[in-house]
Amino acid sequence: MDCTPNANQSFGPRMEPGCRSFDLPSLFENLVFACLPAALFIALSPWSFVKLLRRPALFSLRIDNVDTSALRRSDLRHITNVVPQDPLWIPGTIRANVDPFHVAPDEAIFAAIVRVGLGSLLEAHGTDKVIDVAVLSTGQKQLLCFARAMIKTSKILVLDEAMSR
Repeated sequence: MDCTPNANQSFGPRMEPGCRSFDLPSLFENLVFACLPAALFIALSPWSFVKLLRRPALFSLRIDNVDTSALRRSDLRHITNVVPQDPLWIPGTIRANVDPFHVAPDEAIFAAIVRVGLGSLLEAHGTDKVIDVAVLSTGQKQLLCFARAMIKTSKILVLDEAMSR
C-alpha cells in the first residue's frame, strides 16, 4: 500500500498525519481508512472509537456517503459492531450470547457457531441450555463474540485486540 505524501513519517501528539487516507485492495472495496497520529489510538477503547466518529474537527468519516458527525450516537452504535479483547459473556444460553436481540433465525445462529469452529459446543450443550461461564474457556468465549459479530449486520467492525488472550 502506498500512502502518500510520506508513509514513513512519525507522528507526535500534535503533528499532522503523514497521509490523509489510502485505499485497500478490492477485498475491502469501498472502504477508506484514515491515517491519524499514532498517539490518538493509544487510549481508544471500542466505544471511544464510536465517539471519535462524531468529532468532525479531527477528520471526516463517511459511511454510505453520510458524514458520521451528522448521525446520532444511537445510530452510530447501531452500525458499529465490536469484538472486545475481553469477551463479553451474557449470563444465560449460547443463543442469548450469539443473538442478544433475538433477531436471527436458528439457521444463521447455528451456521455462525459452526463457522467459528464451535460445532462441538452445539453438540454438547445445544443453544438453549443455560451455560455456566466457568464451562467455557476464554478462547471459546472470544469465538462466540465473533459468531455474534457475524450475526449482526453492521457497517463497521471494530476488533479490539480480539484474539490477544
